[in-house]
Amino acid sequence: MPVAPIASISHLTAGRRALACLTVAAVVLAAAPRARAQAEDSAVIDKITKMNKKAVEEYENLNFEEARKILKQALDLCSQSGLDKHPIKARTHIHLGVVILAGFKERDLALKQFRKALEIQPDIKLTKTLANPEVQEAFDEAAASAGKPDQGQGQGQGQGDEQKAAPDKPPVPDKPTGPFEHQPVTAAVQGKPIVIKAATDGSINAKKIVLGYRAGNAGDFLGREMKEVSPGRFTAEIPASATNGDRVAYYVDAQGDDGDSVASKGTADDPLIITLRGAGAPDPGSGDRDSDDEDDGSRRYFISVGIGSGIGWATGSGEVNVMH
Repeated sequence: MPVAPIASISHLTAGRRALACLTVAAVVLAAAPRARAQAEDSAVIDKITKMNKKAVEEYENLNFEEARKILKQALDLCSQSGLDKHPIKARTHIHLGVVILAGFKERDLALKQFRKALEIQPDIKLTKTLANPEVQEAFDEAAASAGKPDQGQGQGQGQGDEQKAAPDKPPVPDKPTGPFEHQPVTAAVQGKPIVIKAATDGSINAKKIVLGYRAGNAGDFLGREMKEVSPGRFTAEIPASATNGDRVAYYVDAQGDDGDSVASKGTADDPLIITLRGAGAPDPGSGDRDSDDEDDGSRRYFISVGIGSGIGWATGSGEVNVMH
């Protein structure tokens, strides 16, 4: 049998070594861009997380416009960075939904934000510190309808489903759990109506439920009967005409057959207070300001100079005593 030359065998071994080196180099070169991309993604995610934190701080300080602006910028950054399916974008949609609902009372728009979050992350939950009953109710509705197509006007839902609430009629939970319930509203936006809700399980025998409200701290309370939107659930609005100042006082009163109060949340003497902030208010100074408002730096000072002359005639005793 012929034997291969030693030089050929050595040449073959060196070729394999070279091939192995080239393979390792290719793997390293291919991994480098991925590593850089992962580092860049991590930096962007960290930035978006900080933007969400800042927006939540602005929301808690009642700076709703600023919070909304920051969250929209965060969503734009998610899209620009290819993070459309990332949990951080889902969380940003959650926060934007909370701001839109609690800050601007735009429930339909808030539901859309919650649905977008659920499309990205079906098991996402509300941020615990932001989950008040109104927000939780809207999120639960969005979660219940997740994955279902929007129903057009006149189309019904499946048997057993709740009827979809109209835009001007806030949805309500199934059944009241106490004699008289009301979740106080503490913050709202100037120049917009404020939805007030109440509920009763029927044990207090209320003939009607009345919402009393007053702009600021002066004047008489105005009243309107709350509408029963489902058994035991009532709603009414404080109109936009009463929300042009910096606060609104209100109370909710359940009344019996004789008009006497059988249960209430707040009273005319000790009302609940809603602090108003944000866009929609008239120019400062066009309405009343309370004495305990902080100085906003907008005070103005005027200097005037007057010149005049005159002549008169007086008779009788002096004004102080007869000697003067």
